[in-house]
Amino acid sequence: MIRLTPGDTAFYGMLSELARLLSSACSLLTDLCEHPDQHDPLVRLIREDETAADLLTQQVSLRLNTSFIPALDANEIYDLARALDGTIDIVEDAATRVEAFRLTDLDERMRQLAAIVLECSLVVEAGVAKLESPAEMVIDIGRCWRLEEDGDVIYADAIRELFAGDPDPMDVLKRKEMYDLLEGAIDRNTVVAKVLTGIAVKRL
Repeated sequence: MIRLTPGDTAFYGMLSELARLLSSACSLLTDLCEHPDQHDPLVRLIREDETAADLLTQQVSLRLNTSFIPALDANEIYDLARALDGTIDIVEDAATRVEAFRLTDLDERMRQLAAIVLECSLVVEAGVAKLESPAEMVIDIGRCWRLEEDGDVIYADAIRELFAGDPDPMDVLKRKEMYDLLEGAIDRNTVVAKVLTGIAVKRL
């Protein structure tokens, strides 16, 4: 088990808050895919999560310069914070496209991919909460890769359907970008999972 000193606890709380912001943004993205006509306030709320994550990541970086952390080294904390923040960034990108493209009806594949993004983020949030119990975290975080495989199947089906028949070129461009961003958000969650796994394996 990881041993903590009083100075360590702030970092665990900050990382947990970053993970919470990620799952919050992903939940809002799922709502947006179900109700694109409500892009305001949903996109605004996602942007607020992204801004909060940026500020918190900066705070983590600044605190690393003045703190001594025996439980996790500075690189581990920084890598995890950046990975979480980067995942929220791509979630925001997907949300802003819904608004910019003036999408009023997202298809079933987009909703399915968004649902997987949310599931992955919840796995990640639970994983960050278990940094002090690496054995448990490694078992649970593996679900991210299974979800990624599910997402790959849905993405492949979506692309195949996208180019079937005689589609409108502009519609193809918009939908393809949405599929790419949603798949990218799934992939980014697995990047966080890899960072978490690396941290845990060192402590088993």
